[in-house]
Amino acid sequence: MIDYVFIKLTTGEQLMAMLEAEDTSHVAISHPMVIRLTPVDVGDGRMHENVTATPFCKFSEGDDFILPKTSIMFIKQLSSTIVNHYKLVVEQYEHATLRTNHAQEKRKVSWAGEEEEMTVEEIRKRIDMLESIFAGDRTQEAEEEAEKNFIEGNDTLH
Repeated sequence: MIDYVFIKLTTGEQLMAMLEAEDTSHVAISHPMVIRLTPVDVGDGRMHENVTATPFCKFSEGDDFILPKTSIMFIKQLSSTIVNHYKLVVEQYEHATLRTNHAQEKRKVSWAGEEEEMTVEEIRKRIDMLESIFAGDRTQEAEEEAEKNFIEGNDTLH
């Protein structure tokens, strides 16, 4: 049986995850999702809470984490009413990630073997070329700015 858990970290972060293993000093989890609660003013003095879930540490490789128990305030069984929602969020994120990775593979450019040695002179030429391209963008911005009509003493653009 898979153990779905809710974890409150000492940092204040709240996680939904699958508990993989536990010993006296660490907890191993997989597919952790950070839960964020954002207050939203719905008008008439009433507040509503918007709940979002995003991957924990989404810029790292892999979905497995080992957390020291010293960084955990508590671990509770995830509410049975939330388990299906958690599974759906994980599945949607993994599907989106797979789709994104597949698209990136199609556009992947290999730089291997394309290294070239350049002289200081060649480097300076390339820098000058890039600066001229960038200066062209600035010239266009200046021309667009000059086309605008300004009324002195007023910040309104016409």
